[in-house]
Amino acid sequence: MTEEGKGFQSLKTWQKAYDLTLHTYMLTKSFPKEETYGIVAQLQRAAVSVSANIAEGYERQHRKEYLQFLFDEKRKETSKLLRGLIKFLT
Repeated sequence: MTEEGKGFQSLKTWQKAYDLTLHTYMLTKSFPKEETYGIVAQLQRAAVSVSANIAEGYERQHRKEYLQFLFDEKRKETSKLLRGLIKFLT
């Protein structure tokens, strides 16, 4: 799936995911200190995971395989994030 001279950094989706990561880190600075190893860590890991998965998937050889990989990762990350938010809110 790779194109000569272009990398995953040229993908608009990766750029947006990278921005999401930066915003997530800035946002979580204001969270309570007791959540440093709870919801803060979970949100940060989930944000980093999005751009990492796009980059990893970009290296896949076939578009169908790439799309399946992204779909599977989106499902996993959404599930993790929701579990963390539910735990934080209850």
